[in-house]
Amino acid sequence: MTGLPPGKQESALLDSVVALEVPSPDGEPFAVGTGFFVAPGVVATCAHVVAASAAELPRRIVGRIASRSLVLELQARPERYFLTPGDGLDLAFLQVTDADRRESPAALPLSGRLAIGDALWTHGHPSGMFRAGQSATFTYEGTSARAFERPNSLHRVRGAVVTAGFSGSPVLNRRTGCVAGMLTTADRTGSSHMVGAQELTARFDPGWCDSRWSADCRTWLSVLSDAQIEAGGWPFLGPRLREFLDVSARAAREHPYPGVVPRTVPPPLSTVYVHQHATVYRDLDPVPDSEARTPADSLLDHPDDVIVFGGPGFGKSSLLRSWITTVARRWTEEHFYHSVPVLVRAADLVGDRPFASLLHDAISRELSGAGLVRPIPEDLFAAPPAPGVRWLLLVDGLDEVMSPEGRQRVLGKLASIREQDAYAHQFRFVLATRPTLDVRDMPEPRFRCCSLLPFDLQQLPGFARAWFTALGLPEPEARATAFLDHVRTPSVRRLATVPLMATMLCQLHADSDQEPLPRGRWALYTRFMDLLRAKQYGERANVLEQAHAVLDRYGAEGARAAEGLAALTDHVLQELALAKYRGDTTSERQLIERWTGRLRPASLRPERWSALCEEVLLRGGLVVRRGGGLEFVHQTLLEHLAAQATVGDSERNRAAYRSIVGSWPRRRRVAPLAAVESPYVDFLVSFWSSCIGFARLLARWSRELYGAQYVARLSGEGTALPQRVLRAATRELFAVVRDERLDPFDRLRAARALVDLGDARGAAEISSFTALPAHDLGSRLHAAEMLADLGAADAHQLPVSVVGDQEADAGHRIRAAEILGRLGDGRGARALADLARSPETWWVDRLRAVELLDRTAPDNAVAILLGIAVDGPTLTHVRSAAVEALSRLHPYVAFRYLREAAGDQERLVSSRSRALEALEWLGGKDSVEYLARIAQAPSENRLLRLSAADGLSRLRDPRVVDILAQLLTGPSDEPALILRAAEALARHGDPRAADALAAIAATERLTGPERLQAGRALLSLSDPRGQDVLHSLAGDPAATTALRLQAAEALDAVRDPRALYQLTVIALHPSASQASQILAAERLDQFRTLKAADALLAVLDNLELLEEMRVRAGMLLADLGDDRARGGLEGLARSAFGPAARIRAADALGKIAPEDGCRALEELLTDTSVDEDSRVRALEALCRAHPEQARQVLPGVAADTRQVTSVRIRALGLTRGHLLPETSATHRSIAGARKESQMIRVGAVQVLQHLGGADVLDMLERLAREPSRHLQTKVLITLVQLQHEPAAAAARDFVSDLQVPMRNKFEVLQALAGSPIEELRRVVRDASLGAVPSDLLRDHCRALLAEARRPGPRAARPLPPDHHLIVG
Repeated sequence: MTGLPPGKQESALLDSVVALEVPSPDGEPFAVGTGFFVAPGVVATCAHVVAASAAELPRRIVGRIASRSLVLELQARPERYFLTPGDGLDLAFLQVTDADRRESPAALPLSGRLAIGDALWTHGHPSGMFRAGQSATFTYEGTSARAFERPNSLHRVRGAVVTAGFSGSPVLNRRTGCVAGMLTTADRTGSSHMVGAQELTARFDPGWCDSRWSADCRTWLSVLSDAQIEAGGWPFLGPRLREFLDVSARAAREHPYPGVVPRTVPPPLSTVYVHQHATVYRDLDPVPDSEARTPADSLLDHPDDVIVFGGPGFGKSSLLRSWITTVARRWTEEHFYHSVPVLVRAADLVGDRPFASLLHDAISRELSGAGLVRPIPEDLFAAPPAPGVRWLLLVDGLDEVMSPEGRQRVLGKLASIREQDAYAHQFRFVLATRPTLDVRDMPEPRFRCCSLLPFDLQQLPGFARAWFTALGLPEPEARATAFLDHVRTPSVRRLATVPLMATMLCQLHADSDQEPLPRGRWALYTRFMDLLRAKQYGERANVLEQAHAVLDRYGAEGARAAEGLAALTDHVLQELALAKYRGDTTSERQLIERWTGRLRPASLRPERWSALCEEVLLRGGLVVRRGGGLEFVHQTLLEHLAAQATVGDSERNRAAYRSIVGSWPRRRRVAPLAAVESPYVDFLVSFWSSCIGFARLLARWSRELYGAQYVARLSGEGTALPQRVLRAATRELFAVVRDERLDPFDRLRAARALVDLGDARGAAEISSFTALPAHDLGSRLHAAEMLADLGAADAHQLPVSVVGDQEADAGHRIRAAEILGRLGDGRGARALADLARSPETWWVDRLRAVELLDRTAPDNAVAILLGIAVDGPTLTHVRSAAVEALSRLHPYVAFRYLREAAGDQERLVSSRSRALEALEWLGGKDSVEYLARIAQAPSENRLLRLSAADGLSRLRDPRVVDILAQLLTGPSDEPALILRAAEALARHGDPRAADALAAIAATERLTGPERLQAGRALLSLSDPRGQDVLHSLAGDPAATTALRLQAAEALDAVRDPRALYQLTVIALHPSASQASQILAAERLDQFRTLKAADALLAVLDNLELLEEMRVRAGMLLADLGDDRARGGLEGLARSAFGPAARIRAADALGKIAPEDGCRALEELLTDTSVDEDSRVRALEALCRAHPEQARQVLPGVAADTRQVTSVRIRALGLTRGHLLPETSATHRSIAGARKESQMIRVGAVQVLQHLGGADVLDMLERLAREPSRHLQTKVLITLVQLQHEPAAAAARDFVSDLQVPMRNKFEVLQALAGSPIEELRRVVRDASLGAVPSDLLRDHCRALLAEARRPGPRAARPLPPDHHLIVG
């Protein structure tokens, strides 16, 4: 189970096991034991080995490592001594005091994974004759516990009987290959107990480098078996996966393009690969131009699934292969990455077998030729490669799956995996395809889409130089310069922006630098194929010699077969390409036998003949052997050969023509869309262009913009087209260019197409477009980019004006400067430098400008990045981004630049500190060592040393503890610096920080936030002085509310009872922000428990606090039912300054003393010092809280003529439902009193309506004859609603009275029309028949009757718009 050579794992453990001797005062040892390294310079052992208690710790302990003849001096500290016999905790950590040897022994990796029956092994140093070391084996039996409070705290093992001195020995689990615990106790029957690994790691100091992630641990894990890695749950790759990753990287480093220069081999991909950029899309919409362009490599670390679009030869496969090598390098250098790459072709995922099986078979075939020795396990891809690590599935060539159903099947499988919880986090998908796939048809979840951008022409010199250097050509710099001279032609320049074509151009130039390069794509592929044949036939003698060596033994028939095989090579390659393009699944050997079988000698076995044919094909450089079959080195080369096979056969050619162009008379009227997306179609069209019928069709297509652009593209790619086709396309394009009604972008594309047709007017129109201010600046800059690509003399004019325009957008100025850079104009670099240096430029634009500047002036770019990262008060995330850009652009010199900045004595200390922080972000061993050197240098500035120490602390370097302790011993005239050092030391749990923090917190030179930091740091050390510091700050009225809240929260976190009062004050203080009040209230459980009662009572009784706070405290106490608030609330209800506070106090008082609260509210109703609005609120509070008493009070308030009118009206309005009085006498009296206001009398009438009764009806009949029109109206409506039939007479008189306003009549009639009483409705009917003198009123009555007869709910009819409102 160990997976290691016998004894290797055990011997590695022996190098870290320490024999301990605890000396007595006279120098003789009186206690012996064992320990082992768990962190650099830290030894773990049993506490009882060191001392009986923390108070009896020895001053020094001697340790010996027997396997290395090494003697160490160790020290024990009380804070690292853990002995509680009651529950079995028996642990101590010892510190190596010999600085020179602190890091020499390796820390052992700890893993708490145990299973019953695990085989365990230990090595200790018992007393007696085996003091130098003895081994023992055990079997794990399960957990034990000495106390109910700590279940499963110990682990029981059984095996060899161990004696005194074994205590503290590491116990190795042979199943996981790591230390599972430490022996503590044993008996004479073979039963022992150990402290588990979790108990050790839980008590590690924060400053220690956790052995689980140290270099020692990685070295240890690198020799474990796959089973042990899996059993231990380590995020580390086992031997099998490391081998898999190495082979994958080796396969990826093979260049995917053919090397065609005679007697040379293709260079590795890493030698000639140029890192590309991409345009990223959010969903289906492009990101704005200012953010669209991003390095394609940045997508590697993106968490989402990605689909990479790119045209033929754009470098999709190279990008995926470069990612494999990048990930492999990260695993090698950093020993961890979040994924393991797997490259697979989409066609291999179409099958109906389980997904993991398809992956297994495809990867096995792909890697077999790269040196894969051991077979890949069948279930490798059915589980994650390691905990926290997922498979990065790189699916290449989705467009090479010919059928739409097959592509949808692949996408559907990926989407289904995403929907399964068990496998959703096991894979991350990256797909590469040509832009033939409609992303809208992809099943959920959506991919993050990006499109690879063509080569930047500034990248081309380095690309060519790398190729010529890798090919071993003499004077590669001069050859690259000559190559660039050939590329200046616009048609060739366009080809050179595509990585595949740039590769082919480099190889053609390497073969013959005197010949001009091909002008178009068709010509380039044709000449490239010719060069391949020349290479093959240049070695013809060797090929024929080998063929004859095999076949001559079969006589004349064999010699003829050898000659015929060489002649058929081109035909076989074309037929094979066509078969693969059509998706033929027949094996290559069967196809070759079909095409060449007639040449095979009769006595030669078919297998031997097929093998010989394959070897001949492989010599051509167009196919390679992959997974037992033959594959073309690139899909576009396959399509070129497939097109040749198609046009070489008349029947195939006719079928393809009908498929693309259509049959007569239904020819296509527009250019085929497939031509834009498929090189195969382009190649066919290039061949057909010489046919008369197709030329006529092209001329017809050229009559519209799309077809004319298509013709221009064919011409630009070297296709020979008839003059009439070119003339038709030129006319259409020029008409579009001059049509100002069209979109500017379409006009620019038309002008660019004119250039492809060789028409000089195209460049002139583009030039004039840049000078027209009517167009938006983005379009004009796009035109300037076209001019720059064409090498026009006036291409620099617009960019020069834009970069000098201070009012222009920074993104446009950067784009203009980039155009100038393409033209070799130094003003572009200067503009980029100015934009990058300007603090007014958005930081994203600044970094973008620096990256562009780095292409032409790398020294300036480095200086600016250093300035952003080191100089000036730049935001942290901006400085971090600058360091990332520096490390990406100049990975090998970034450390040197930052080190020089940090060591420059002429710089300000703040600038040097930022340089040290940048070194920390940069990471790496060199950065850590430089930080340590600065932090330990006593001659350096203390602030600078502290900055370096902070970096070391964040990097978990163990040396930082002693460095911080030294910084505390300096002069005390810098309290902020001492606080910072002490706080950092406290984060490492070092008690030496406590006294310094307490002393500095007592001074008056600290600000409030600094006092808060000191108090929190003391709390982290469990020092009670921290609570005093925080309590003082929480009660400091000079401190801000937010600061006091943080101090009170920190006190509450350690359960200090003094925090309750402070939190209550903050929660109730009206000047505190709402956020602070909510946070304080949440700390107090939102005052819904008795936890806050005492603090609330203290606030209520504190007369020095604001009455608002006291009232809120009383209300909360009343909600809790606390009777102690009664006295305080009574006083506030009678004497508070504001009526609103008195009302709330009285309302709260009623919850704990109903009679007193009710009395207080009644007093407010009669208090003349209280305004009417407050009396109304007091009345409403009385009704809400004391309805029975309110029922008695409301009639009196309504009848009290001394009360203000608004209060009386509100009293009448509240008299409803359960608040109605028992008799109607009072309200009848109010309604009949003619001296009362109409509003009060109407309110009384409404109360009478709810009371009902005969006496009420009599009263209302009398009021219906009142001269007050408003009162009369309301009374009549009330009688109608009470269905009082005698009211009809009064209503008839009312609507007939000429003195009554029309509005009042309408209201009464509407109520009558809706009544269920026939007699009441008759009043309306009579009025509609002429009982009233007004035509308007008669019409309104008819409408009301019609509305009443209509079924359904009756809506109130609106009043006529021209009616005037008159209130009597």
